[in-house]
Order: sequence, then C-alpha cells, then structure tokens
Amino acid sequence: MGRGIRCCWPGGVINGHRMAELMDGARLVEFPGAAHMLHLEQPDRFIQLTSGFLADADAASPMG
Repeated sequence: MGRGIRCCWPGGVINGHRMAELMDGARLVEFPGAAHMLHLEQPDRFIQLTSGFLADADAASPMG
C-alpha cells in the first residue's frame, strides 16, 4: 500500500489495515513515499516482496 497520496481516498490506510485484519492469511505492506505505481516507484522492494509472496503461496499449494 502506497503512503505517498492522501487526497484521493480519505481513510485509505485505515481501511487497508482493517481489510487485512478481516482476511485470513492477509499481509498489508506499506511503501512510504509511494503512491499508486509501487512496481515503478520502488521496484526492488516490490519484486522482493512479490517474489516472497509467490514462493510462500507455491510452497503452501497442494500442487507445489
């Protein structure tokens, strides 16, 4: 979740945290200074987190 924009969605960060609390196994990761295009604004961190998420999902899969 980008933390760089506050004007477009009041309460967006709070709602993001609440949604993560309600979903089993959900993780919310904040990207300070980023807005909507995390993969372009902070590509190294985005790739690291996405790769870790996919590896965890693959390991948890009955097909993995």
